[in-house]
Amino acid sequence: MSERRDHGRPRGRADGWAEFLDCETVRVTGRFADLVLDSIWWDEPSNRGVGTIREPVGGVDGERTISAGEAFGEFEYGPILVAVEAFEEGTPIVPGLGDHTVENPHAEACREAVLEDFEGKSTT
Repeated sequence: MSERRDHGRPRGRADGWAEFLDCETVRVTGRFADLVLDSIWWDEPSNRGVGTIREPVGGVDGERTISAGEAFGEFEYGPILVAVEAFEEGTPIVPGLGDHTVENPHAEACREAVLEDFEGKSTT
């Protein structure tokens, strides 16, 4: 589900503009000045580190498929695309304050799969 936002407060609907294809890929349809991907990742199990990335990746005019791995690099565990934000022309590009936001409906299942693998390797 997508909500149009005004500084974090819902202000209308924008359904259907983002489709999550897998744990790290989203297809965006429409015209937006910029997009921000919100991703999480883990490093080596022995380090127990987790990281987040919430960065602009450019706009779209028509259709664009974006992979968090291609945008931010590959990680040992992840990245998992948690959400995508879209910004209309003229909106300041501030992560968390996008005009439209869609959360990945599969993010929790992706997280569980990565953590299962992560935990299995950290005990060996």
